[in-house]
Amino acid sequence: MTPSVFPFLSGINAQKVLQNLGIADEIKSKLLPHSDGQGLIAKGEADLGLYNVSEIPRAKGVVLLGPVPAAVQAYITYDAGVPASNASPSAAIEFLKFIASPAAAPSWLVAGLELAGP
Repeated sequence: MTPSVFPFLSGINAQKVLQNLGIADEIKSKLLPHSDGQGLIAKGEADLGLYNVSEIPRAKGVVLLGPVPAAVQAYITYDAGVPASNASPSAAIEFLKFIASPAAAPSWLVAGLELAGP
């Protein structure tokens, strides 16, 4: 069996998923942290990889199998802010409200991201 891969950038979350599954120690010797893990998978040099769902559609020769179960998922949360020194923050605040609204959810889903909600 070839090694399983998780990327450097989202590797911390991939490791957390493995810990949540209770298998991190058991499969440690099979893991191959690599900056081009999807390339290794596409060439058949690795059997599978754990990635952010949004990263997989951009990889040639790699197929999204689906998200890991919610019970073991390790979500990455993005926050936004407006500088306190901004004299006219209303446009930025309205933009942030819009991208967090249900109306923007389809765009997030197309990008492979989930809208966490308020």
